[in-house]
Amino acid sequence: MTGGFDQLEERVERARRLAPHMGGFSEMWSVMASCIGWPIPPVDPQRPSHVAGTPPILVVSNSQDDSTPLAWGESLRRRISGSRLLVFDGDGHTAYRRSSCATSAMEAYLIGGVLPPAGDGLRRLREPLARSIGNGSIKAKRFAC
Repeated sequence: MTGGFDQLEERVERARRLAPHMGGFSEMWSVMASCIGWPIPPVDPQRPSHVAGTPPILVVSNSQDDSTPLAWGESLRRRISGSRLLVFDGDGHTAYRRSSCATSAMEAYLIGGVLPPAGDGLRRLREPLARSIGNGSIKAKRFAC
């Protein structure tokens, strides 16, 4: 974060407005705040990357994860050639053992390298979520539980 404490404060206020039940808090605030005023420039700053030449990779996201939003999972899937996005339609930070569908898909991938079929399951997402993120380019690469 390059804007210092003022930018962090703006983000906390925005989070309070968008997610009032969270009280403006996220674990990320402490991570971002720890670097404010750090006198040494980063040696290897974050930058967009693209991963290619790997076996197919399964990316898993939850539709209502306040720590790692679904948009991050979608972005990661786009950056990894040949990857597939599995979306668990629920809150919290993990999907494993919270949904038999998600757990089965993850175990099939981890044990046998089998990705869930592309496009299947999108219709099972809650309607408001499907309206906000469902488009032709996403359907081809995602599987939802």
